[in-house]
This record gives sequence, structure tokens and C-alpha cells, in this order.
Amino acid sequence: MKSEDLQRRRVISRPNLERALFVESAPPATGAAIVVLLEEVLAEVRDAVSRLQRLEDGIDFADPPKRPDAPAAAGHMQFIARPSGYSVLESEEDVPEPGELVMIGDETFQVTRIAASPLPMDSRRSAFLAQLAV
Repeated sequence: MKSEDLQRRRVISRPNLERALFVESAPPATGAAIVVLLEEVLAEVRDAVSRLQRLEDGIDFADPPKRPDAPAAAGHMQFIARPSGYSVLESEEDVPEPGELVMIGDETFQVTRIAASPLPMDSRRSAFLAQLAV
């Protein structure tokens, strides 16, 4: 079969599709029109710069605003590990140092580490305690 034997399809006009795909553009601007456009843009930039300078004049960059200090959390949490399970107690005392011995009731515990409280949204420190062998 030769290419001459193929029938060409009739071209269908689709004006909506052509308008959507091919946007007519304005003729290119001349030198004088470009100068006018650039002058308009320059005026807008100068206006924006002057507004920005007025805003900056009202801000004191030397002293940033001070945040109120968070109140110090009173006491600490005691996360206690026993052979029978774990328990968490609150204590109003100061946080002990790792290695210190702590008496709770008639039991003696050793502070293994100090870390953040295991409770969510609790800013207190937590002493992790291990029960000493009797």
C-alpha cells in the first residue's frame, strides 16, 4: 500500500478547543510602551519600599520581646522499679542525685538516673529508683 492510497480524514473545526489552547497575545510592545511600563513598575516598587521603611521604623530591633520565664516545677516524680512491678510517686523534696539512697516507707532505693517525667505535660524531673536487695 502506498501513501497515495490512504484517504485523508476531513479536518474538523473545533473553535472552543482552539480558543482554550491558543491564546491570542497582544502585539509586542514598542520601545516607548516598555518605558511607560517600567516607570509604572518602578513607582510601585518605590511605594512598597517606603511602606516597608515606615513599618520598620515602628519596630525596635535592639531589644527583642522578653518571654516570661516558666515557673520552676516544685518537687519531682519518683519512678520506682520493684520486683513486683513499677510505681510512680510524687515528692515535694528536691531532686536527688544519681547514686543517692532514698527511703520510701521502710524500703531503701538507689537513684539510678534522673530524667524527664514519664507523665505527659509534666515539666518536673523524675528520679528513677531501684530497690536495694535486702
